[in-house]
Amino acid sequence: MSKKLNVEIKAKCADQEKIRKILKSKNADYKGIDHQVDTYFNCSNGRLKLRSGNIENSLIFYKRSNQEGPKVSDIFLEKLPAQNDISNILSSAYGIQILVDKKREIYFIENVKFHLDEVVGLGTFVEIEAIDETGDLGLEKISAQCHEYMHLFEIQQDQLLSLSYSDLVKFQNEVHNSAFNFLEKLFSLIKFDVNNFSLDHLCFRTKTNDDYQKYCSLFKGIGNLLGENLVGDRNISSFKLSTPIEYKNRLISIIEVPEPKNGSYYENGFEHAEFVIEDSFEQFAQKNSQINFDWSNASKKINPELRVKLNDNISLKFHHQSLENLIGL
Repeated sequence: MSKKLNVEIKAKCADQEKIRKILKSKNADYKGIDHQVDTYFNCSNGRLKLRSGNIENSLIFYKRSNQEGPKVSDIFLEKLPAQNDISNILSSAYGIQILVDKKREIYFIENVKFHLDEVVGLGTFVEIEAIDETGDLGLEKISAQCHEYMHLFEIQQDQLLSLSYSDLVKFQNEVHNSAFNFLEKLFSLIKFDVNNFSLDHLCFRTKTNDDYQKYCSLFKGIGNLLGENLVGDRNISSFKLSTPIEYKNRLISIIEVPEPKNGSYYENGFEHAEFVIEDSFEQFAQKNSQINFDWSNASKKINPELRVKLNDNISLKFHHQSLENLIGL
């Protein structure tokens, strides 16, 4: 078993070809493409995972804080043969927490390892790992190396991720389950026909400003930030999920996350859905005259809306333009 000190970053990466070209220009040692399945086991004092791939097979235990930017890790690693029974033993002893399935391109420049990852359900990423296997380089040296390649790759602050793939897969599962349950409740409360309207996006409310920052970081890991815009006196962030939420015959990709308003209180979670309609508000309201619409935002300059409150916690909004198109404009 080997122990090593790492400083590493993980970042969203829409343009892996750009990174690939830089690595080739630096004569990086290309190790190939590894199809890896990481099995994370329940572990109370760190992270324990079994990596199964066509290049790398190892049992890894590590401790690392969740923070954006370079992170220090203490890693214990045992290389394993491709065929082994460790998974059966560990799953029986500890139980499986989550699986992460990814395609990984592996490069080295001296002691620095680079990954171009395509993670099932999450999208594409780049990782930089500056490794001190012997203790001769020191934390200052490998930290400087990590920063050097971040600068070379032009990785921006809003691309950096604080969480592991396992955390992101777990959050994605939670979001999809929570959204399905929310939509089940929402559609059970709707008293008029919305089947022919596009369900454009869902709104995920946050309780505090700290929660807003936390959930924005999480949604960034399972999708792409379309924009953060100041609307009125608060920021609203919009994300396009890498894997859409499936609800019956609908696929919903866009999630809106507003900062909490002063004086307004919401628990963390989904609160309303927004549909796109073609009729004018007057025509739409006339066709659904039994509904008590809220017209207070029907004259807004930007994306005017009609609102229907279904209960104290759930509402609907109707617009003429999709949120993604609006952000593009």
